[in-house]
Order: sequence, then C-alpha cells, then structure tokens
Amino acid sequence: MASITERIQQLATQMPGVSLQDIAPLSLLDRMDTKYVLHDDQLCAALEACLPEYSALEVNGVRPGRYVTTYFDTADFHMYFSHHNGFRYRFKLRCRDYLDSKVTFVEVKMKNNKERMIKFRKQIAAPVTSLQHLDRNWLPERFPYDFADVIPVVWNRFQRLTIVNFAKQERITIDMDIHFGCEDHTITHQGMCVVEVKQSKYSKNSPLGQQLHLQHIRPAGISKFCVAAARFYPGFKQNEFKPLLLRLNRLFPLRGSSDHFQ
Repeated sequence: MASITERIQQLATQMPGVSLQDIAPLSLLDRMDTKYVLHDDQLCAALEACLPEYSALEVNGVRPGRYVTTYFDTADFHMYFSHHNGFRYRFKLRCRDYLDSKVTFVEVKMKNNKERMIKFRKQIAAPVTSLQHLDRNWLPERFPYDFADVIPVVWNRFQRLTIVNFAKQERITIDMDIHFGCEDHTITHQGMCVVEVKQSKYSKNSPLGQQLHLQHIRPAGISKFCVAAARFYPGFKQNEFKPLLLRLNRLFPLRGSSDHFQ
C-alpha cells in the first residue's frame, strides 16, 4: 500500500505546477488562518474532489517539500504560556530550514488582537541554535524578547504540499508525516495531517474548505510548537490544550521514532 506521502505526491502531479516566484503574490504574510486536523484518508478524499481548483508548488522538481523547524522560547517558556493563556498579542520564534529550496529563515509569527497572523522573517546562511548574532531591524516593533534570552526548546520536521488558487486569492499548506522532537527524542501522531487555509480575508468559498465541510471536518486550532512543548514538558500548564491533546491521542496513535531526513 502506498504511503500518505506517495498518495499525496500522486495527486499533486495531477495539478499544474507553480514556482516560488509564481506564488509570490500570495505570500500572505498578513493574513487570516483557518486550520484543520484530519486523517490522511480524509485528506486524500477531499483533495481528490477539488484537484482542478488548484496548482501545486514545485521546488527543484519536488512536491511536497521537506521542512525542519527549531522553535525558540525563553527559559520560563513565556511564548508558550502566552499562547496557552490566550494573550491578544503573542509571538512564535523559529528557525525554519526549507530543505528542497536550500534556504533558511529565522521567522517571527505575531498573532494580533484582530486575530490576524503576521509573519516577519530574515534569511540566514544556515540553521542556527543561537540568535544572539542577529540584528533586530526586521522584527515587529512590539516584539518583546531579547535574542540573548531565548534558547531552542523543541523542533519538528514534516513534508508540506502547498497549493494555490489565484482566482480566490488563497494559499493552502498541507502538512503530513509530522514528527515532533526535543533534543534526541522524537514522537509522531500516526496518520495526522494539518491543513491551513491562508486568506487575506476569511472566506467560506475555499474549494478545499468546502470539501472538508462535506466530510464534517470543522476548523480546529492547533500549534505544532505548543503540541511539542506540551508533550515534551508534561509538567507545564496545558489545560487549554487538553481537549486537543486527548483528541490527537484518540484519533492518531502516538508513536516514537528516530528516523531523520537524509
């Protein structure tokens, strides 16, 4: 039986290919996000039903692409608890390595009091575990953290298919084969996929979103950073994440793994 990645690759080859340059107008660094958590079989069915509506990002002949992300936080996990406690302004800080395009960015995602996600980023030469050497001129004015006070706390790796619909001005990321890590420890929720519909303004007219609705799959908040932090630091307060974590345990068996991208 074909793996989920192979099945998604087969579907992706049926879509027109687009380049990073082609989708630049849909970078949507200031956007509304709608997330879904679903099983890989549900994803394949929904995607197959709306293939003609989308084009697929291809980088160096590869779709989907491979990503490795390291998340930073303060020693007292202020960013994690800001998310958990529902702060109106909150931040995530990460170093993301885009393996197939061979570029690396340090990125800040800011959630503002209007529920918009705004991303800031700076390209760097290679993945890093310390940010003290970086300047701050690319950061949002409200960013409250000193780079000297943050450390790498968790990481993840996954494969991502990015699809776009230019007419509807939407970009969708489909993450699969997601592995969460902390130092040398790795876990995965078997069969779990995360779909994120990115739009400049929220619209119900997303073809993929409509297919998910037909399957009775509702939007669900999920942060890969917070899931990893809650798993690897179980003593942390996680009341607000408990329903999501229990749902993930119920629907997607939790497994340990030591596999790595080559």
